[in-house]
Amino acid sequence: MNSTYTWWYNQKYDRVGHVFQNRFQSETVETEAYLLGVLRYIHNNPVKAKLVEIPEEYKWSSCPAYYGEKESFGLLTMSFVLDIFNSNREIAIKQFTDFMQKTNTDQFLDVSVKHRKSDEDLAQEVKELLNGQPIGILQSLDIEQRNKIIKQIKGIPGVTQRQIARVTGIHQSIIFKV
Repeated sequence: MNSTYTWWYNQKYDRVGHVFQNRFQSETVETEAYLLGVLRYIHNNPVKAKLVEIPEEYKWSSCPAYYGEKESFGLLTMSFVLDIFNSNREIAIKQFTDFMQKTNTDQFLDVSVKHRKSDEDLAQEVKELLNGQPIGILQSLDIEQRNKIIKQIKGIPGVTQRQIARVTGIHQSIIFKV
């Protein structure tokens, strides 16, 4: 089916090659904070796409199940996420709901490939933040100074957390936490 669709699509749009090439991306979820951010991001996609006003209005959303408003039919292991907030189910649901409704600037795979910085460009900007010192110096700074600079790097448009880890040599879990 994929090859037939690819042939049709390529003929119709005068293209060559894989239709789904570079279309799907992923990032490793290594921390609870990152998991919660990803979950909020996913639940808010229909809102962002202007399909609904709030996440729980979307027909296919699991958000109402997390809120305790509808049955999950065994498709979700909600306790894993809710236990991050609190072992008491009622308190956890309230805290999860509050978390979901917080204004945020979560960005995961939203950064357009066209606007993404190259590793070389990012390395140059990091060196400028370090006043010309080599990037490796980041690993020897005290945690407070290092985290301050990481926050500045994360604020650079067009970079991903994975890319920051790659360029700085600092483990992804540290980048995600900062």
